[in-house]
Amino acid sequence: MKRAIGYIVFSLTVLIVSVTYQAAASPKLVVVPYQPTKLVATTEPLSLNVSAYAIFDVETGEIISAYNDEMVLPIASVTKLITAVASVEKLPKDKEATIIYSDIAEDGRSGRLSVGQHYTSHELLFPLLLESSNDAATALARLSEGELVEDMNELVAKAGAKNMVLNDTSGLSARNVASARDLATVSSYLYKIEPHIFDITQLSKRAGPYVGWTNNSPVLETNYRGGKHGYTEAAKRTLVALYEETFPAGKRTLGYVVLGSEDLRSDMEKLRLFVTESVSLE
Repeated sequence: MKRAIGYIVFSLTVLIVSVTYQAAASPKLVVVPYQPTKLVATTEPLSLNVSAYAIFDVETGEIISAYNDEMVLPIASVTKLITAVASVEKLPKDKEATIIYSDIAEDGRSGRLSVGQHYTSHELLFPLLLESSNDAATALARLSEGELVEDMNELVAKAGAKNMVLNDTSGLSARNVASARDLATVSSYLYKIEPHIFDITQLSKRAGPYVGWTNNSPVLETNYRGGKHGYTEAAKRTLVALYEETFPAGKRTLGYVVLGSEDLRSDMEKLRLFVTESVSLE
């Protein structure tokens, strides 16, 4: 009788251990919800009165829709996005510049820098990006001992630009050129390595040590995630702008490049409406 009871207890123990082992060894079924990741344009590119445009996924750099996106064109003050990132990588944040006459001899008075004023390289980013100060761009080039333009060209080449060439830090030169595709590639790269540069371009205002600066972007609004616009006679109006767009399947940051525009605000409204009506997140 004792042997029978002992056998039963032993058998139950083996059964429990076996079941426990199998439960532990069996993989658990984990249900992973589908996450839409790809942006797809469902219609042909929009017809706009611009030289070129591109809409791109900032996370991947992939072009979603474009027109003349391989055409190489002047980019004007969009240049200053690259100037800012190259400056951050080149110069110590607290390196000080005393503004001299040659800094303010450039076209325009945006930023309102004056001879004798003292700024750190970091402080110069605000007039550079918010008011598109050519004087700040020149001062940063001088602080780099003339190496900043070379650094900028190395930066965009590293980002993967194929036809982008920069000849100055301000964008005044008509020889500062790129395709819309290049600008999409470079903007996506810059956003990943130095996102705070785009944070600066979202500010509405910034108090400086001598004057305050106001963001003069024509496309600044709630969902704006940064960018830069420009104008010269050769380039007409140019723009790189990032927005957080909302789709039924979720949110995504999209980038827009516009080159050779007559009216950036109107063109951006049309491009974003095109995204709303013709682009899906799948």
